[in-house]
Amino acid sequence: MYNWLAISILKQQIRIGETIIPVGFILLILFYMAIFVGLNIVYAKRYRKITAYLRKNHPELYDTVRRKPDIGIFYSTAHDSSKPLIELAKRPQMIQDGRLNKMLSDFVRFNQLMTRVSLLCIIAFVISALILAIFLSF
Repeated sequence: MYNWLAISILKQQIRIGETIIPVGFILLILFYMAIFVGLNIVYAKRYRKITAYLRKNHPELYDTVRRKPDIGIFYSTAHDSSKPLIELAKRPQMIQDGRLNKMLSDFVRFNQLMTRVSLLCIIAFVISALILAIFLSF
């Protein structure tokens, strides 16, 4: 009985203008959006932790890696804000602070992990959207 209820909820459709969207796709998109927002929050916390340490203890390095506005107060959306930190981590002989070296190497590993996790989430989203489309077509 509960299976039929879940199927009927997923097959319901919402009309937005001329477009008809099944509720199942909306729920799927909301689910993956929540995952990506969560990943971005975790990533931003790690990034801010390193930049705060740099700002406090190494202001000269902070000025070289901080994200600067492109025009006035506006930032480019295509800017990769973690790239300067990764480039800094590739030059550990330049930094005499052992704690900063450890933080940077941990951030590089974390950045690589987040890239893999994000890629897996995108693949999972595409596969689950295809499965849902096949499921809703019956």
